[in-house]
Amino acid sequence: MTSDPPVLLNISELTVRFGQQNLLNNVSLSIAPGESLGILGESGAGKSLLAHSMLHLLDERLDLSGSISWEGQPLEDQIGVLRGRSIAYIPQSPLEASFPVTTLLRQWQDQCQALGIKFQPEEAYDLVRRAGIDDPARVLGSLPHQLSGGQLQRMLIAMAMIARPSLIIADEPTTALDTVNQAAILRLLKDFSKKEKVALVFITHDLSIVGPMCDKLMVLNSGRVVEYGVTKEVMARPGETYTSSLIDAHKRLVSRKEEPERLSHRNAPVLAVQNLDFVYQPTGFFWRRNKAVKAVQSVSLELYQGAISGVAGISGSGKTTLMRTLAGLYPEHFDKLYYQGRSVNTLTADELVAFRRAVQVVYQNPSSAFDPRQNMEQILNEAIAENQNETKTTIKDLLDWVRLPQGLLKSHTSQLSGGEKQRLAIARSLTLQPRILLCDEPTSSLDQSIQAEILDLFLYLKKERNLGVLLVSHNIAALRHTCDYLTVMADGEVKETGEIEKVLANPTSDYTQQLIDAEPALTHNFL
Repeated sequence: MTSDPPVLLNISELTVRFGQQNLLNNVSLSIAPGESLGILGESGAGKSLLAHSMLHLLDERLDLSGSISWEGQPLEDQIGVLRGRSIAYIPQSPLEASFPVTTLLRQWQDQCQALGIKFQPEEAYDLVRRAGIDDPARVLGSLPHQLSGGQLQRMLIAMAMIARPSLIIADEPTTALDTVNQAAILRLLKDFSKKEKVALVFITHDLSIVGPMCDKLMVLNSGRVVEYGVTKEVMARPGETYTSSLIDAHKRLVSRKEEPERLSHRNAPVLAVQNLDFVYQPTGFFWRRNKAVKAVQSVSLELYQGAISGVAGISGSGKTTLMRTLAGLYPEHFDKLYYQGRSVNTLTADELVAFRRAVQVVYQNPSSAFDPRQNMEQILNEAIAENQNETKTTIKDLLDWVRLPQGLLKSHTSQLSGGEKQRLAIARSLTLQPRILLCDEPTSSLDQSIQAEILDLFLYLKKERNLGVLLVSHNIAALRHTCDYLTVMADGEVKETGEIEKVLANPTSDYTQQLIDAEPALTHNFL
């Protein structure tokens, strides 16, 4: 006869209310030492609220009923001792969670002091190395903004392990990372969990991750548990329509939507760069860049109307610099930028205005691109007023193109979902009737169901509006779903370029193969 494993954290019939609204409704779960639990759901499902309940960090205005216990005793009675020691938390945005003007070493020392732990430099260096960082002295001596997202996230994981916690709560820790760094972070968390017998609560909206990462899976929808059980069983035989819809959206996202365009059969490119070299010169004290950085080296790229091109690569590969150059944001490089076959450097003032209207940009974070005081109707009307084409665009046209309901026109951006804000950003860019749309990670922070909708929207605009699109992304699966053509970049150089299906099926570069192997949606061996 075997005994049940010990329960580390137990939640029973947890309900969290704000006024008359239930934000979490009758949630129960348990997790044992060394066990991993995935919490899956779309934005607003209650995932982060559940994590904050485990940390006893709920807003005072919220009413809580039910019970949360730690090793059989009420969590509330022990939380002052447990939080930061036995229970560690890894946030979604490592930069926002770090103090911007203090080195990581000083922040580590302050954390140890606050927890009553003696700081041991040798132990800190060992944890940093175990986190996959080869030069701990340099990284610990850096300010947060001097590190990449992957490096900073690794540092937060190493800092979380300093007190040897029994439970790690990771809230979307890889959302903004490229696939290579994402795979490294996931391997690190899984290694810590298994080797140190650390329980792991992993919050995500990405179905590709939960299978390899998590023993058990909980699916939340509007604060209610719709599935809870062994991950493989839930994924193979979902019992609720909501879970099936998430799985279907994931399958849509990782499948090819339609046959790719043959770019060799198209007309001349609308926009192109030829042999672009871009060097960032040394700057001021706060960035401490004491030598020139070659961001882009001898890169050429052509964009066509009615075709979607993708640029893939890890963080720091030069993707965004290339996109910003194509958008005409660097006049010093106009001699390498070509619009309708002519160097932008030779355009007249009127032709330059026409170029800027024909090439529009959609940024990664739509929230930062809008005036929060304006509603949707004001945002679109302001953009329409700038349209000097003979054919005027109406708000109804824009809403139809991006499939937004007219009932949202009086809504401010704070009242819109992430997908609605991204559609609004695309609608605003279409008011000038552009020929090329440049998109920088337009789906990186969205739920997979919303990602699929946004990517399908680009396909619709390509077909119905003859729009040319450049998608800059680290998500190979999303690019495969949408793009006709793929350029792979690393260290500012083009490693591979061609029709996307040919590139992904038979990559000639080891770096491209590394990106494919690290993409969880394309392979289950990324860990």
